[in-house]
Amino acid sequence: MLNFRIKLALICLFIVGCILLVSEYTSADLVAERIVKSNSFKTTTLNFGSINTANFSPLSFLFTVSGLQPSGFEIRAVKIINQGQMRFNYRISSKITGGNNQLCDELSLRLYNQSFNEKYNGKLKDFYFDSELDKSESEFWIFYLSLPDNAGSSLKNKTCEFDIIFKSWRNYPTQEGGFSALRVLSNNISTGSW
Repeated sequence: MLNFRIKLALICLFIVGCILLVSEYTSADLVAERIVKSNSFKTTTLNFGSINTANFSPLSFLFTVSGLQPSGFEIRAVKIINQGQMRFNYRISSKITGGNNQLCDELSLRLYNQSFNEKYNGKLKDFYFDSELDKSESEFWIFYLSLPDNAGSSLKNKTCEFDIIFKSWRNYPTQEGGFSALRVLSNNISTGSW
């Protein structure tokens, strides 16, 4: 009987061994698989600068005006340079940060490109404009800020503080993640007496 049990155990062990050899994998096997494809990864920078068009120094303020009168205006220019290694989209927009809301609501802004083509004409508070730059390219933007002729006496001796924001991105500007860069130019406008 012992012989029969040993023979049966050997036959079972042989069958299980054959099954394991044929199946190639068991729960005790460690399998390492490596798939090689032609993947390439490249890192780069996404950066841009806003500089003064007269002396090419970095800007932190765009408009600093005191004593603005009805029908008065101020003109400033900015050069945007792609300092990174990839093409990017960017948006120029405004954000009111302080001062008298009525004055900020009345200020008008026009945006011209370097060929003097008008790209925006409207209220400062509603301003935004989208553009794009290839690597090592630059664009010049001319900002024309004005107070309308019919500005009322309630706007005398008031101030408006706002930022001009330059935001670049590789994905859509409202998406999180990806490459992005941000530059903010502060502005301070004050009216006089008339």
